[in-house]
Amino acid sequence: MLFVPEEEWARCSDDSDIVLEESETILNGGAVLDSVVKSPDSIVVVTRPLSRARFDSSVGAKYREQPVVRPEWVVDSLANRRLMPLDQYRYSFDEKKPEATKEPAKLEAADPHRADQRLVGFLSMGARGEKGRMGEFANNAKVVKRFEEAIRIYELMQFFDKNNAFRIKNYRLAISAIESLDRPLTSAQDLKPFGLDRGGIAQHVEEILQTGTFSKLETLKQQEMADERYQRMTQFKKIYGVGDKTAYRFVKAGYKSIQDIVHDQEMYASLTDAQKQGILHYDEWNERIPRTEVEAHHNFVVKEAEAIDTNLKVMLMGSYRRGAETSGDIDLIVYTEGVNEASQVHENLYKLTRRLQESGFIVCSMTEVSPAMHKFNGGCKLPGAQKCRRLDIIGIPHAELGASTIYFVGNDIFNRCLRLLAQIKGYHLSNKGLFLAADKSLVESFDERKILHTLGLDWVEYKHRNI
Repeated sequence: MLFVPEEEWARCSDDSDIVLEESETILNGGAVLDSVVKSPDSIVVVTRPLSRARFDSSVGAKYREQPVVRPEWVVDSLANRRLMPLDQYRYSFDEKKPEATKEPAKLEAADPHRADQRLVGFLSMGARGEKGRMGEFANNAKVVKRFEEAIRIYELMQFFDKNNAFRIKNYRLAISAIESLDRPLTSAQDLKPFGLDRGGIAQHVEEILQTGTFSKLETLKQQEMADERYQRMTQFKKIYGVGDKTAYRFVKAGYKSIQDIVHDQEMYASLTDAQKQGILHYDEWNERIPRTEVEAHHNFVVKEAEAIDTNLKVMLMGSYRRGAETSGDIDLIVYTEGVNEASQVHENLYKLTRRLQESGFIVCSMTEVSPAMHKFNGGCKLPGAQKCRRLDIIGIPHAELGASTIYFVGNDIFNRCLRLLAQIKGYHLSNKGLFLAADKSLVESFDERKILHTLGLDWVEYKHRNI
């Protein structure tokens, strides 16, 4: 899946027509870049008509020889949740037409080949009820899911056996091909246009269509279960704040349990505070939180906020807001009606955090609690409860309520598509608001509906943002 953190979308000079995406950060948990291209350092996405001369003058020398593509490449990669091959998305520099103006792009008649119209359609998918068509594509989803399971195991094995890279690449290419189909998958012959109608991938597809799985995957699962190293990697990666490399370091050190990490004083001392808390609350933080319990936590924080100031408001965000029955943590934003000054926003969050600490609700903190704080990350317990839950609280200016709600409700893919749509239309969208890219003037930040409307979208219900 494509995840490009907003702060890592590098920008060259002040030119809003160009987006540089570093290959090291373009994916989190998805395909590596060289699964579809020969490992360029960066991919340059150009969103407006641009001459070669202007391009060369706008970017640094290191980017001039990198692949330059149209924004449709990002749109289709997001939609397919895999990097698409670059060739069909190559950008053609405009040598005849005048440079694009700095005004936001006007909405035109719908054209399915235009990146902005395709994004609008993609973002509105749930509202239009198109997810009902998913039943027709059950086979497609089934094959993709099985191939993703194989990739997960092979990626685990890669830490101990470097000979699986080509297998991972082949499965990812197959997934990209299947997800680009505009019709239900009925046999491997449907993949003939991609050259996947014969060979091992084709055999796997036929097996999955007939039995629901394929023999190679079942063998991999058995190998995973039989190899203690893989089991330990999976276990250690569930520690909050621990990624692949740290988990591998634990395995390489010979640790067989989480307690082994704790007993190694030198190793334990090298961990971050967040990782130490992740070990302490390992079981609780890996347990999904029922919706009713999320609501109980929210209600408790609301009452504490009202005791400070009746205008201090607390809103639930994240997967809860999108209708999920369970959540991984409790995501809250807090604001005070009429308060927009940063120092006052931080002060109010500090007051609330201190009150929650004094009440015993907050039991651990992974961020500094001070009058300058703008967010809180830690753990909390309801009165009389035994389980500690992950808690994130963000303080925001009241004027930024709409933009912040979009950002913190998510999901990630919805947000990234929305930001790309804004870029194409001559805007910049963040959790602070919607701005004109040309002069960075604010267009809207308070009204969520106005932000979507300005970008050409009707209202998208939160439950339909689970793209």
